Amino acid sequence: MNSLDTSMEAEPEEQRRSVLHKYIYTILQSAGDEGMISDEVRDQMAAQYNVHSYSSTTARYKEMYDRGMIDYIGKRKGRSHRNQRIMVAKKEWTNVQEDME
Repeated sequence: MNSLDTSMEAEPEEQRRSVLHKYIYTILQSAGDEGMISDEVRDQMAAQYNVHSYSSTTARYKEMYDRGMIDYIGKRKGRSHRNQRIMVAKKEWTNVQEDME
Protein backbone atom coordinates (compact mmCIF):
# COMPACT_ATOMS: atom_id res chain seq x y z
CA MET A 1 0.00 0.00 0.00
CA ASN A 2 1.49 3.35 -0.98
CA SER A 3 1.00 6.70 0.75
CA LEU A 4 -1.73 7.73 -1.71
CA ASP A 5 -3.78 4.66 -0.78
CA THR A 6 -3.33 5.46 2.89
CA SER A 7 -4.39 9.09 2.52
CA MET A 8 -7.46 8.09 0.51
CA GLU A 9 -8.48 5.66 3.24
CA ALA A 10 -7.96 8.29 5.93
CA GLU A 11 -9.97 11.01 4.19
CA PRO A 12 -13.46 9.66 5.00
CA GLU A 13 -12.50 9.37 8.69
CA GLU A 14 -11.32 13.01 8.76
CA GLN A 15 -14.52 14.09 7.03
CA ARG A 16 -16.59 12.12 9.55
CA ARG A 17 -14.77 13.81 12.44
CA SER A 18 -15.51 17.23 10.94
CA VAL A 19 -19.17 16.35 10.62
CA LEU A 20 -19.26 15.16 14.23
CA HIS A 21 -17.58 18.40 15.37
CA LYS A 22 -20.25 20.35 13.52
CA TYR A 23 -23.07 18.33 15.10
CA ILE A 24 -21.69 18.71 18.62
CA TYR A 25 -20.98 22.40 18.14
CA THR A 26 -24.51 23.01 16.86
CA ILE A 27 -25.99 21.16 19.84
CA LEU A 28 -23.87 23.11 22.33
CA GLN A 29 -24.66 26.37 20.57
CA SER A 30 -28.38 25.66 20.95
CA ALA A 31 -27.88 25.17 24.71
CA GLY A 32 -26.62 28.74 25.03
CA ASP A 33 -24.83 29.95 28.16
CA GLU A 34 -26.30 27.12 30.26
CA GLY A 35 -24.29 24.56 28.29
CA MET A 36 -24.65 20.79 28.42
CA ILE A 37 -22.97 17.81 29.99
CA SER A 38 -21.85 14.82 27.95
CA ASP A 39 -24.99 12.80 28.74
CA GLU A 40 -27.15 15.58 27.29
CA VAL A 41 -24.97 16.02 24.21
CA ARG A 42 -25.05 12.27 23.54
CA ASP A 43 -28.86 12.22 23.91
CA GLN A 44 -29.15 15.03 21.36
CA MET A 45 -26.66 13.35 18.99
CA ALA A 46 -28.87 10.25 19.01
CA ALA A 47 -32.14 12.16 18.66
CA GLN A 48 -31.08 14.71 16.04
CA TYR A 49 -28.40 12.93 14.04
CA ASN A 50 -28.85 9.21 14.79
CA VAL A 51 -25.30 8.99 16.23
CA HIS A 52 -25.40 6.42 19.04
CA SER A 53 -21.74 5.54 19.49
CA TYR A 54 -20.39 6.74 22.84
CA SER A 55 -16.84 7.21 21.59
CA SER A 56 -17.86 8.94 18.35
CA THR A 57 -19.18 11.77 20.46
CA THR A 58 -17.02 11.86 23.58
CA ALA A 59 -13.70 11.59 21.73
CA ARG A 60 -14.46 14.89 19.99
CA TYR A 61 -14.65 17.02 23.16
CA LYS A 62 -10.89 17.31 23.72
CA GLU A 63 -10.26 18.01 20.03
CA MET A 64 -12.88 20.75 20.12
CA TYR A 65 -11.52 22.22 23.35
CA ASP A 66 -7.97 22.24 21.96
CA ARG A 67 -9.21 24.06 18.84
CA GLY A 68 -10.98 26.67 20.96
CA MET A 69 -14.43 25.61 19.78
CA ILE A 70 -15.81 24.85 23.26
CA ASP A 71 -15.10 25.79 26.84
CA TYR A 72 -15.81 24.16 30.19
CA ILE A 73 -17.75 26.30 32.66
CA GLY A 74 -18.35 23.99 35.61
CA LYS A 75 -19.65 20.56 36.56
CA ARG A 76 -23.06 18.94 36.95
CA LYS A 77 -24.13 15.42 37.90
CA GLY A 78 -24.92 13.05 35.06
CA ARG A 79 -27.09 9.93 34.91
CA SER A 80 -24.43 7.94 36.75
CA HIS A 81 -24.56 10.52 39.59
CA ARG A 82 -20.95 11.42 38.84
CA ASN A 83 -19.90 14.94 37.95
CA GLN A 84 -19.49 15.77 34.27
CA ARG A 85 -18.07 18.96 32.85
CA ILE A 86 -20.52 21.51 31.47
CA MET A 87 -19.53 22.49 27.93
CA VAL A 88 -20.49 25.62 26.00
CA ALA A 89 -19.92 26.62 22.38
CA LYS A 90 -17.18 29.25 22.35
CA LYS A 91 -16.89 30.74 18.83
CA GLU A 92 -19.13 31.92 16.08
CA TRP A 93 -19.78 29.20 13.48
CA THR A 94 -17.85 30.96 10.71
CA ASN A 95 -14.63 30.74 12.72
CA VAL A 96 -15.29 27.13 13.64
CA GLN A 97 -15.87 26.19 10.02
CA GLU A 98 -12.49 27.68 9.11
CA ASP A 99 -10.84 25.73 11.95
CA MET A 100 -12.26 22.45 10.63
CA GLU A 101 -10.99 22.89 7.06
